[in-house]
Formats: sequence, C-alpha cells, structure tokens
Amino acid sequence: MDARLLVVGIDGAHWDLVERFHMPTLMSLRQNSIYGSLQADEPLFSPLLWTTIASGKRPDEHGIRGFRTQSTDAQSARFWEIADANGMSVGLYKWLVTWPPVPFQSGGFVVPAWLASTPETWPENLSVVKE
Repeated sequence: MDARLLVVGIDGAHWDLVERFHMPTLMSLRQNSIYGSLQADEPLFSPLLWTTIASGKRPDEHGIRGFRTQSTDAQSARFWEIADANGMSVGLYKWLVTWPPVPFQSGGFVVPAWLASTPETWPENLSVVKE
C-alpha cells in the first residue's frame, strides 16, 4: 500500500489570512488537497485541539485538557500511532503533545513542539533541530 498523508496545521490561523497575505504555497496546497477549518468547543487550548485533530476524539475521550501534558497522557490512539501499527513510516515535526517522543516501530522521526520540557527527539540526533 502506498498511502501518504501530510497534515499541515498553523495554530491560530484561518484561511482568510492565507488569502489576505498571499501565501502561494498554502494556496496551492488548498487547491490540490482536502482542507477545512476547525470547529471546536471551548476551551480552545492548543494541546487539547491538536490532540482532538490527531485522534478524532473529544477531550473527554482522549484525556488531554491542558498545557502540562505528555505524549503518554493521551488515552486515545492518534493517527500516527495507527499508521505506525500498520507498518507505515511516520514523521512528526512540532506537533503538540508528542513529548517525550515515543519511537516508532516502522521508522520515521518525532521532533516535539514548544511544550516539550527538554530538547529530546527521536531519533536522538534530531535534537539539534529541536534546540
């Protein structure tokens, strides 16, 4: 199977900004892919929202409710965990609630986002990217 998925998210942005500030690369992605705007309930905490996107579950199911969270706090599988379990290679760059990074069985990488307590990455040689 040759499945590929690219998820691009810009925290706090809206498509109006892409159009107003003429961002051709994002416009090209929009024209050649599936896109949407997030519809969410309060509170609009980034870790909660990004985990909702990744798991397809509401906060009461995935368990992430605030900023002081770790990757192991998630109670629902996220899309990268499902992909890895099915033998697909996964790369995560600065996705929230991915610290500490958990190695994938099928290869790939994890560079956690700004909530990470340390510059730890997987594999370790990517920590220079995080720092």
